[in-house]
Amino acid sequence: MVCGATPATQVTLRSVVAMAVFGVTSTFRGVYCRDCGLAMFRKRMSATLLTGWWGILHFFINLGVVFGNLGERARLMRLGPPVRNPGAGFLNPGRPVFLRAGFIVSAAVLLIGGSFLLISATTPPVPFPAEDQTYIGECAQHSGTEWTTVDCLGPHDGKVVSLSHDRGGCPSQDRAAKLPDGNYTCIDTSQ
Repeated sequence: MVCGATPATQVTLRSVVAMAVFGVTSTFRGVYCRDCGLAMFRKRMSATLLTGWWGILHFFINLGVVFGNLGERARLMRLGPPVRNPGAGFLNPGRPVFLRAGFIVSAAVLLIGGSFLLISATTPPVPFPAEDQTYIGECAQHSGTEWTTVDCLGPHDGKVVSLSHDRGGCPSQDRAAKLPDGNYTCIDTSQ
């Protein structure tokens, strides 16, 4: 108990510090009045919002900690105004969580990350030039390291089934052949 005020309740608050693979979750237990508990909540919540997201596993642990802390805050807010001795020191709740660095940094990262996802999801793919599209349906013959188009009625090693902007864009069962403009044809060698 910090200030000895009543009413007070037992509260458990947590904070997370995540570092890529490893992280630390700290637990703070105590009996707090509404003011002192709110001050501890804001301090712990700001810390976990600032440092808890930066690990793969701890990202999900941090979500649980955030919701757990919000539940503890709800319990604190159900308490009546604290009654304490006039000279007793108490913890000042200070600024709300949404005005602290932890919330602001988390919101900025979420906004920037969400913007990139939205832009990439709504940006249409780069079209292939018409001359590259003429290769689809053509048959190809492999000679050394080169692929050349040949008549499908004659001997051939595969058929161009699609195009890709990079070598990894072709399905794994297809062979990728680079075109002069830097794009790739995807050759199905079973056809």
